[in-house]
Amino acid sequence: MSLLKLSGGYTVYGIIISSIPFLFIPVITQLLSPEQLGKFALYQTGFMLLIPFIGLEFYRSYEVLYFKCDNSIETSKLVSMVLSITIITCAFAVILGIVGAFLNHDIEPYLLITLPFIVAFNNTYNLLLTYYKNTKNLRLYFYFEMLKNLLNYSTVILLVAVLYFDWEAFFYGLFFSNLVVFLIAVKIIRKKYNIILFSMDSVLIEKMKKISVPFIFFILGGVLVETGDRLLVEYLLSTEAVGILLVGVTLASGVRVVGNSLTKAFSPTIYEALNDKSNSVNYLLKYIILYISLLAVFTLIYSSVVGMIYPYIVDEKYLQSLEIMRWMSYAFFLRGCKQLALIFLTQLEKTFVLNYDIVIALVTNIGLSYFLIQEYGLNGAAIGSFFSFFVTTFLYIFFMRNEISVYFNNLNWK
Repeated sequence: MSLLKLSGGYTVYGIIISSIPFLFIPVITQLLSPEQLGKFALYQTGFMLLIPFIGLEFYRSYEVLYFKCDNSIETSKLVSMVLSITIITCAFAVILGIVGAFLNHDIEPYLLITLPFIVAFNNTYNLLLTYYKNTKNLRLYFYFEMLKNLLNYSTVILLVAVLYFDWEAFFYGLFFSNLVVFLIAVKIIRKKYNIILFSMDSVLIEKMKKISVPFIFFILGGVLVETGDRLLVEYLLSTEAVGILLVGVTLASGVRVVGNSLTKAFSPTIYEALNDKSNSVNYLLKYIILYISLLAVFTLIYSSVVGMIYPYIVDEKYLQSLEIMRWMSYAFFLRGCKQLALIFLTQLEKTFVLNYDIVIALVTNIGLSYFLIQEYGLNGAAIGSFFSFFVTTFLYIFFMRNEISVYFNNLNWK
Protein backbone atom coordinates (compact mmCIF):
# COMPACT_ATOMS: atom_id res chain seq x y z
CA MET A 1 0.00 0.00 0.00
CA SER A 2 1.46 3.42 -0.98
CA LEU A 3 2.32 5.99 1.68
CA LEU A 4 -0.26 8.47 0.36
CA LYS A 5 -3.03 5.87 0.36
CA LEU A 6 -2.02 4.61 3.81
CA SER A 7 -1.86 8.14 5.25
CA GLY A 8 -5.19 9.05 3.70
CA GLY A 9 -6.80 5.89 5.04
CA TYR A 10 -5.48 6.41 8.57
CA THR A 11 -6.59 10.05 8.50
CA VAL A 12 -10.13 9.24 7.34
CA TYR A 13 -10.45 6.46 9.90
CA GLY A 14 -8.97 8.73 12.56
CA ILE A 15 -11.63 11.35 11.85
CA ILE A 16 -14.35 8.68 12.09
CA ILE A 17 -13.03 7.46 15.45
CA SER A 18 -12.66 11.02 16.76
CA SER A 19 -16.33 11.64 15.92
CA ILE A 20 -17.42 9.15 18.58
CA PRO A 21 -17.01 11.66 21.47
CA PHE A 22 -19.38 14.04 19.65
CA LEU A 23 -22.11 11.42 19.99
CA PHE A 24 -21.03 10.65 23.55
CA ILE A 25 -20.43 14.09 25.12
CA PRO A 26 -23.95 15.59 24.64
CA VAL A 27 -25.54 12.70 26.54
CA ILE A 28 -22.93 12.47 29.29
CA THR A 29 -22.80 16.22 29.98
CA GLN A 30 -26.57 16.22 30.51
CA LEU A 31 -26.67 13.15 32.75
CA LEU A 32 -23.55 13.65 34.88
CA SER A 33 -22.44 16.67 36.87
CA PRO A 34 -18.97 18.26 36.55
CA GLU A 35 -18.08 16.79 39.95
CA GLN A 36 -18.91 13.26 38.79
CA LEU A 37 -16.84 13.68 35.61
CA GLY A 38 -14.08 15.19 37.73
CA LYS A 39 -13.91 12.07 39.90
CA PHE A 40 -13.53 9.89 36.81
CA ALA A 41 -10.84 12.22 35.40
CA LEU A 42 -8.80 11.78 38.58
CA TYR A 43 -9.24 7.99 38.43
CA GLN A 44 -8.26 8.02 34.74
CA THR A 45 -5.08 9.85 35.75
CA GLY A 46 -4.09 6.84 37.87
CA PHE A 47 -4.75 4.56 34.90
CA MET A 48 -2.56 6.65 32.61
CA LEU A 49 0.26 6.89 35.16
CA LEU A 50 0.40 3.09 35.32
CA ILE A 51 0.68 2.66 31.54
CA PRO A 52 4.48 3.10 31.19
CA PHE A 53 5.29 0.87 34.18
CA ILE A 54 3.21 -2.19 33.26
CA GLY A 55 5.07 -3.80 30.39
CA LEU A 56 7.81 -1.13 30.58
CA GLU A 57 6.84 -0.08 27.03
CA PHE A 58 8.54 -3.21 25.63
CA TYR A 59 6.00 -3.44 22.83
CA ARG A 60 7.73 -0.35 21.40
CA SER A 61 10.84 -2.43 20.75
CA TYR A 62 8.68 -4.89 18.81
CA GLU A 63 7.68 -2.02 16.52
CA VAL A 64 11.33 -1.33 15.62
CA LEU A 65 12.96 -4.78 15.88
CA TYR A 66 10.17 -6.38 13.84
CA PHE A 67 11.93 -5.15 10.69
CA LYS A 68 15.29 -6.51 11.88
CA CYS A 69 14.13 -10.06 12.69
CA ASP A 70 15.31 -12.55 10.06
CA ASN A 71 12.64 -15.19 10.68
CA SER A 72 9.45 -16.04 12.57
CA ILE A 73 11.41 -17.74 15.37
CA GLU A 74 13.14 -14.47 16.29
CA THR A 75 9.87 -12.56 16.07
CA SER A 76 8.13 -15.15 18.29
CA LYS A 77 10.90 -14.79 20.85
CA LEU A 78 10.46 -11.00 20.75
CA VAL A 79 6.69 -11.20 21.26
CA SER A 80 7.12 -13.78 24.06
CA MET A 81 9.40 -11.46 26.01
CA VAL A 82 7.02 -8.51 25.59
CA LEU A 83 4.17 -10.61 27.04
CA SER A 84 6.36 -12.00 29.83
CA ILE A 85 7.44 -8.53 30.99
CA THR A 86 3.80 -7.41 30.90
CA ILE A 87 2.71 -10.30 33.13
CA ILE A 88 5.54 -9.79 35.65
CA THR A 89 5.01 -6.04 35.99
CA CYS A 90 1.23 -6.47 36.17
CA ALA A 91 1.57 -8.97 39.03
CA PHE A 92 3.79 -6.54 40.93
CA ALA A 93 1.30 -3.69 40.36
CA VAL A 94 -1.59 -5.87 41.60
CA ILE A 95 0.28 -6.49 44.86
CA LEU A 96 0.76 -2.75 45.26
CA GLY A 97 -2.95 -2.26 44.47
CA ILE A 98 -3.95 -4.68 47.23
CA VAL A 99 -1.74 -2.84 49.70
CA GLY A 100 -3.18 0.47 48.55
CA ALA A 101 -6.72 -0.83 48.97
CA PHE A 102 -6.00 -1.54 52.65
CA LEU A 103 -4.39 1.85 53.23
CA ASN A 104 -6.82 4.01 51.23
CA HIS A 105 -10.46 3.92 52.30
CA ASP A 106 -11.62 6.77 50.03
CA ILE A 107 -11.97 4.54 46.95
CA GLU A 108 -13.49 1.11 46.49
CA PRO A 109 -10.81 -1.66 46.66
CA TYR A 110 -11.84 -3.27 43.37
CA LEU A 111 -11.16 0.00 41.53
CA LEU A 112 -7.52 -0.11 42.66
CA ILE A 113 -6.89 -3.85 42.34
CA THR A 114 -8.30 -4.20 38.82
CA LEU A 115 -6.52 -1.12 37.45
CA PRO A 116 -3.24 -2.99 36.61
CA PHE A 117 -5.25 -5.63 34.74
CA ILE A 118 -6.89 -2.97 32.55
CA VAL A 119 -3.47 -1.53 31.70
CA ALA A 120 -2.07 -5.00 30.93
CA PHE A 121 -5.07 -5.74 28.70
CA ASN A 122 -4.46 -2.46 26.87
CA ASN A 123 -0.73 -3.13 26.42
CA THR A 124 -1.36 -6.59 24.94
CA TYR A 125 -3.91 -5.06 22.59
CA ASN A 126 -1.32 -2.44 21.58
CA LEU A 127 1.00 -5.29 20.61
CA LEU A 128 -1.62 -6.53 18.15
CA LEU A 129 -2.18 -3.02 16.79
CA THR A 130 1.57 -2.66 16.29
CA TYR A 131 1.58 -5.86 14.23
CA TYR A 132 -1.19 -4.53 11.99
CA LYS A 133 0.60 -1.18 11.73
CA ASN A 134 3.90 -2.80 10.76
CA THR A 135 2.20 -5.03 8.18
CA LYS A 136 0.16 -2.02 6.93
CA ASN A 137 -3.13 -3.84 7.50
CA LEU A 138 -5.27 -0.72 7.73
CA ARG A 139 -8.61 -2.51 7.62
CA LEU A 140 -8.07 -4.71 10.69
CA TYR A 141 -6.35 -1.87 12.57
CA PHE A 142 -9.40 0.33 12.10
CA TYR A 143 -11.81 -2.52 12.88
CA PHE A 144 -10.31 -3.20 16.31
CA GLU A 145 -9.97 0.48 17.18
CA MET A 146 -13.63 1.05 16.33
CA LEU A 147 -14.66 -2.06 18.28
CA LYS A 148 -12.82 -0.94 21.40
CA ASN A 149 -14.15 2.63 21.30
CA LEU A 150 -17.73 1.59 20.60
CA LEU A 151 -17.68 -1.01 23.40
CA ASN A 152 -16.28 1.55 25.82
CA TYR A 153 -18.66 4.41 25.06
CA SER A 154 -21.78 2.28 24.58
CA THR A 155 -21.18 0.56 27.94
CA VAL A 156 -20.89 3.93 29.66
CA ILE A 157 -24.05 5.28 28.00
CA LEU A 158 -26.00 2.13 28.89
CA LEU A 159 -24.96 2.20 32.54
CA VAL A 160 -25.49 5.94 33.00
CA ALA A 161 -28.68 6.46 30.97
CA VAL A 162 -30.49 3.19 31.74
CA LEU A 163 -29.12 1.91 35.02
CA TYR A 164 -28.31 5.35 36.54
CA PHE A 165 -24.71 4.58 37.46
CA ASP A 166 -22.41 7.27 38.82
CA TRP A 167 -18.89 7.92 37.45
CA GLU A 168 -18.03 4.24 38.04
CA ALA A 169 -19.75 3.57 34.70
CA PHE A 170 -16.55 4.80 33.05
CA PHE A 171 -14.58 2.16 34.95
CA TYR A 172 -16.84 -0.61 33.68
CA GLY A 173 -16.58 0.79 30.14
CA LEU A 174 -12.78 0.73 30.36
CA PHE A 175 -12.67 -2.74 31.87
CA PHE A 176 -15.14 -4.38 29.50
CA SER A 177 -13.78 -2.85 26.27
CA ASN A 178 -10.16 -3.64 27.16
CA LEU A 179 -11.03 -7.18 28.28
CA VAL A 180 -12.77 -7.98 24.98
CA VAL A 181 -9.96 -6.70 22.75
CA PHE A 182 -7.39 -8.37 25.04
CA LEU A 183 -9.01 -11.79 24.58
CA ILE A 184 -9.14 -11.29 20.82
CA ALA A 185 -5.50 -10.10 20.77
CA VAL A 186 -4.30 -13.14 22.75
CA LYS A 187 -6.08 -15.52 20.37
CA ILE A 188 -4.60 -13.86 17.26
CA ILE A 189 -1.09 -13.55 18.72
CA ARG A 190 -1.04 -17.21 19.78
CA LYS A 191 -2.11 -18.21 16.28
CA LYS A 192 0.61 -16.15 14.57
CA TYR A 193 3.53 -16.79 16.93
CA ASN A 194 4.97 -19.65 18.94
CA ILE A 195 4.72 -18.07 22.39
CA ILE A 196 7.02 -19.35 25.15
CA LEU A 197 6.51 -17.25 28.27
CA PHE A 198 9.37 -16.37 30.66
CA SER A 199 12.04 -17.63 28.25
CA MET A 200 14.50 -14.73 28.30
CA ASP A 201 17.30 -14.01 25.83
CA SER A 202 19.79 -11.68 27.56
CA VAL A 203 21.14 -10.23 24.29
CA LEU A 204 17.67 -9.51 22.93
CA ILE A 205 16.54 -8.12 26.28
CA GLU A 206 19.37 -5.57 26.17
CA LYS A 207 18.33 -4.49 22.67
CA MET A 208 14.73 -4.16 23.78
CA LYS A 209 15.65 -2.21 26.91
CA LYS A 210 17.73 0.24 24.93
CA ILE A 211 14.72 1.08 22.77
CA SER A 212 11.86 0.73 25.22
CA VAL A 213 12.97 1.92 28.66
CA PRO A 214 13.47 5.59 27.60
CA PHE A 215 9.83 5.51 26.47
CA ILE A 216 8.84 5.17 30.13
CA PHE A 217 10.03 8.74 30.69
CA PHE A 218 8.47 9.83 27.39
CA ILE A 219 5.06 8.39 28.26
CA LEU A 220 5.26 9.55 31.86
CA GLY A 221 6.16 13.04 30.69
CA GLY A 222 3.24 12.98 28.24
CA VAL A 223 0.87 11.79 30.97
CA LEU A 224 2.03 14.57 33.30
CA VAL A 225 1.45 17.11 30.53
CA GLU A 226 -2.04 15.80 29.70
CA THR A 227 -3.26 14.89 33.19
CA GLY A 228 -0.96 16.52 35.76
CA ASP A 229 -2.95 19.72 35.51
CA ARG A 230 -6.03 17.78 36.66
CA LEU A 231 -4.40 17.30 40.05
CA LEU A 232 -3.49 20.98 40.18
CA VAL A 233 -7.00 22.04 39.19
CA GLU A 234 -8.48 19.78 41.86
CA TYR A 235 -6.07 21.24 44.45
CA LEU A 236 -6.38 24.91 43.43
CA LEU A 237 -9.99 25.02 42.23
CA SER A 238 -12.35 22.05 42.69
CA THR A 239 -13.34 18.57 41.51
CA GLU A 240 -16.11 20.19 39.43
CA ALA A 241 -13.48 22.19 37.56
CA VAL A 242 -11.65 18.94 36.73
CA GLY A 243 -14.84 17.65 35.08
CA ILE A 244 -15.12 20.79 32.95
CA LEU A 245 -11.46 20.46 31.98
CA LEU A 246 -12.03 16.82 30.93
CA VAL A 247 -14.84 17.83 28.53
CA GLY A 248 -12.65 20.44 26.83
CA VAL A 249 -9.73 18.04 26.45
CA THR A 250 -12.02 15.27 25.15
CA LEU A 251 -13.48 17.49 22.43
CA ALA A 252 -9.99 18.63 21.42
CA SER A 253 -8.88 15.01 21.02
CA GLY A 254 -9.95 14.95 17.36
CA VAL A 255 -6.66 16.68 16.54
CA ARG A 256 -4.77 14.13 18.63
CA VAL A 257 -6.45 11.22 16.84
CA VAL A 258 -5.63 12.61 13.38
CA GLY A 259 -2.05 13.30 14.50
CA ASN A 260 -1.79 9.72 15.76
CA SER A 261 -3.17 8.48 12.45
CA LEU A 262 -0.50 10.28 10.42
CA THR A 263 2.21 8.93 12.73
CA LYS A 264 0.90 5.37 12.40
CA ALA A 265 0.92 5.67 8.62
CA PHE A 266 4.46 7.04 8.46
CA SER A 267 6.30 5.05 11.13
CA PRO A 268 6.59 1.62 9.42
CA THR A 269 7.60 3.20 6.09
CA ILE A 270 10.25 5.37 7.74
CA TYR A 271 11.56 2.48 9.85
CA GLU A 272 11.93 0.36 6.71
CA ALA A 273 13.60 3.16 4.75
CA LEU A 274 16.11 4.03 7.47
CA ASN A 275 16.85 0.39 8.23
CA ASP A 276 17.57 -0.31 4.55
CA LYS A 277 19.68 2.86 4.17
CA SER A 278 17.26 3.81 1.42
CA ASN A 279 17.32 7.08 -0.48
CA SER A 280 13.53 7.12 -0.17
CA VAL A 281 14.03 9.12 3.04
CA ASN A 282 14.28 12.15 0.77
CA TYR A 283 10.73 11.89 -0.46
CA LEU A 284 9.51 10.90 3.02
CA LEU A 285 10.82 14.18 4.40
CA LYS A 286 8.89 16.07 1.76
CA TYR A 287 5.69 14.33 2.77
CA ILE A 288 6.37 14.86 6.47
CA ILE A 289 6.53 18.60 5.87
CA LEU A 290 3.37 18.46 3.78
CA TYR A 291 1.47 16.46 6.37
CA ILE A 292 2.55 18.77 9.17
CA SER A 293 1.04 21.56 7.07
CA LEU A 294 -2.12 19.51 6.57
CA LEU A 295 -2.33 18.79 10.30
CA ALA A 296 -2.00 22.52 10.98
CA VAL A 297 -4.82 23.30 8.55
CA PHE A 298 -6.97 20.54 10.04
CA THR A 299 -6.33 21.91 13.55
CA LEU A 300 -7.46 25.41 12.58
CA ILE A 301 -10.58 24.16 10.78
CA TYR A 302 -11.40 21.65 13.51
CA SER A 303 -11.09 24.12 16.40
CA SER A 304 -13.13 26.73 14.49
CA VAL A 305 -15.96 24.35 13.53
CA VAL A 306 -16.18 22.73 16.96
CA GLY A 307 -16.16 26.20 18.51
CA MET A 308 -19.17 27.23 16.43
CA ILE A 309 -21.26 24.16 17.36
CA TYR A 310 -20.03 23.99 20.97
CA PRO A 311 -23.27 25.26 22.60
CA TYR A 312 -25.17 22.51 20.78
CA ILE A 313 -22.99 19.57 21.83
CA VAL A 314 -22.30 20.29 25.50
CA ASP A 315 -24.62 21.12 28.35
CA GLU A 316 -24.74 24.72 29.55
CA LYS A 317 -22.80 23.98 32.72
CA TYR A 318 -19.77 22.90 30.64
CA LEU A 319 -19.59 25.90 28.25
CA GLN A 320 -16.58 27.22 30.16
CA SER A 321 -14.55 24.42 28.53
CA LEU A 322 -14.69 26.10 25.08
CA GLU A 323 -11.37 27.94 25.49
CA ILE A 324 -9.81 24.78 26.91
CA MET A 325 -10.82 22.93 23.74
CA ARG A 326 -9.10 25.56 21.57
CA TRP A 327 -5.84 25.62 23.53
CA MET A 328 -5.68 21.83 23.72
CA SER A 329 -6.34 21.53 19.97
CA TYR A 330 -3.21 23.61 19.36
CA ALA A 331 -1.33 21.58 21.98
CA PHE A 332 -2.28 18.32 20.25
CA PHE A 333 -1.06 19.74 16.93
CA LEU A 334 2.37 20.21 18.52
CA ARG A 335 2.10 16.70 19.94
CA GLY A 336 1.63 15.37 16.38
CA CYS A 337 4.79 17.17 15.22
CA LYS A 338 6.62 15.76 18.23
CA GLN A 339 5.58 12.21 17.36
CA LEU A 340 6.89 12.54 13.81
CA ALA A 341 10.25 13.70 15.16
CA LEU A 342 10.19 10.77 17.58
CA ILE A 343 10.02 8.27 14.68
CA PHE A 344 13.46 9.39 13.49
CA LEU A 345 14.95 9.61 16.99
CA THR A 346 13.82 6.06 17.78
CA GLN A 347 15.25 4.52 14.62
CA LEU A 348 18.47 6.53 15.01
CA GLU A 349 18.68 5.15 18.58
CA LYS A 350 18.63 8.60 20.14
CA THR A 351 15.95 7.66 22.64
CA PHE A 352 17.98 9.19 25.48
CA VAL A 353 16.24 12.43 24.49
CA LEU A 354 13.03 10.96 25.90
CA ASN A 355 14.50 11.21 29.40
CA TYR A 356 14.05 14.98 29.22
CA ASP A 357 10.30 14.64 28.73
CA ILE A 358 9.47 14.13 32.38
CA VAL A 359 11.73 17.00 33.49
CA ILE A 360 10.14 19.39 30.99
CA ALA A 361 6.67 18.19 31.98
CA LEU A 362 7.35 18.91 35.64
CA VAL A 363 8.90 22.32 34.98
CA THR A 364 6.72 23.68 32.17
CA ASN A 365 3.36 22.01 32.68
CA ILE A 366 3.15 21.38 36.43
CA GLY A 367 5.26 24.37 37.49
CA LEU A 368 3.94 26.85 34.93
CA SER A 369 0.34 25.70 35.21
CA TYR A 370 0.42 26.30 38.97
CA PHE A 371 0.87 30.03 38.37
CA LEU A 372 -1.28 30.19 35.23
CA ILE A 373 -4.27 28.59 36.97
CA GLN A 374 -4.06 31.16 39.73
CA GLU A 375 -3.84 33.96 37.15
CA TYR A 376 -6.27 32.75 34.44
CA GLY A 377 -8.37 30.18 36.27
CA LEU A 378 -9.24 26.92 34.53
CA ASN A 379 -7.91 28.11 31.15
CA GLY A 380 -4.44 28.35 32.69
CA ALA A 381 -4.22 24.54 32.81
CA ALA A 382 -4.68 24.26 29.02
CA ILE A 383 -2.25 27.11 28.36
CA GLY A 384 0.36 25.33 30.47
CA SER A 385 -0.10 22.12 28.45
CA PHE A 386 0.31 24.06 25.21
CA PHE A 387 3.64 25.56 26.29
CA SER A 388 4.87 22.20 27.56
CA PHE A 389 4.25 20.55 24.17
CA PHE A 390 5.84 23.58 22.49
CA VAL A 391 9.09 23.16 24.44
CA THR A 392 9.35 19.36 24.01
CA THR A 393 8.56 19.51 20.28
CA PHE A 394 11.41 21.90 19.59
CA LEU A 395 13.73 19.94 21.88
CA TYR A 396 13.15 16.82 19.72
CA ILE A 397 13.75 18.79 16.54
CA PHE A 398 16.98 20.19 18.04
CA PHE A 399 18.38 16.72 18.76
CA MET A 400 17.53 15.33 15.33
CA ARG A 401 18.79 18.35 13.39
CA ASN A 402 22.23 16.91 12.48
CA GLU A 403 20.85 13.72 10.93
CA ILE A 404 17.97 15.42 9.16
CA SER A 405 20.06 18.32 7.82
CA VAL A 406 22.02 15.82 5.70
CA TYR A 407 18.83 14.78 3.95
CA PHE A 408 17.47 18.32 3.62
CA ASN A 409 20.62 19.52 1.91
CA ASN A 410 20.12 16.88 -0.80
CA LEU A 411 16.40 17.29 -1.32
CA ASN A 412 15.06 17.90 -4.79
CA TRP A 413 11.93 19.99 -4.31
CA LYS A 414 10.90 20.05 -7.97
